[in-house]
Amino acid sequence: MCFMLHIGKTGGTYTRHIISEIPAARHSIRFLDHQFTLETALKSFPNEGAIFAIRDPLAIFVSGFYSRMRKGQPLYNVPWSSDEAIAFSTFQTPNQLAEALGSSQPELKANAEFSMRSVYHVARCLHFYLLSVSFVRQNRSQISFILRQANLDDDINRLLIKNGILSPHPPVHDDLIRHSSPANLDRSLSPAAIRNLTVWYKIDFDLYAECQALALEINAA
Repeated sequence: MCFMLHIGKTGGTYTRHIISEIPAARHSIRFLDHQFTLETALKSFPNEGAIFAIRDPLAIFVSGFYSRMRKGQPLYNVPWSSDEAIAFSTFQTPNQLAEALGSSQPELKANAEFSMRSVYHVARCLHFYLLSVSFVRQNRSQISFILRQANLDDDINRLLIKNGILSPHPPVHDDLIRHSSPANLDRSLSPAAIRNLTVWYKIDFDLYAECQALALEINAA
């Protein structure tokens, strides 16, 4: 038995849908909600292996910003918190928010930092769930598989094969099932925005690099 963390905007909803459609798989993976971190999940299920998905922090930021802007619709409908309402009254695109992190205007910069800590999926990047590179390394033996959102369908099939399920699943291209953002959104990030986010998400980029390397080792085992 394994548990899967639901790290926001890394393909967890899609993965759960695929696994739930395969009888031989759905009883072997326990899907957790967003409230669990790797630390709390290992304490709650000490005899189960951990599965989680990773994604480039910049992509999590953009996807998370727009997901909360539309309140998770159409798949979900989660109202904004009062702090999120303030954030979205100030910033209409992820690039605006990211650029404002480096603003020379103290009020605008403060609003950006407030928004980065207030928008749910923007605030809860990889570090919220995985804590740190050292924590991941300390618990390496309990990590069973790491899905990579950029290779999600292939990695789901590798996960199935690793669990003795040899029939690959066909990719599902339904945007609702994949919980994808609309294609017409402005996902562009300026060089200044990328610089600011690279500093803000320093721990997350370190975790992403560490988990990418671990995935090559763990997934093939």
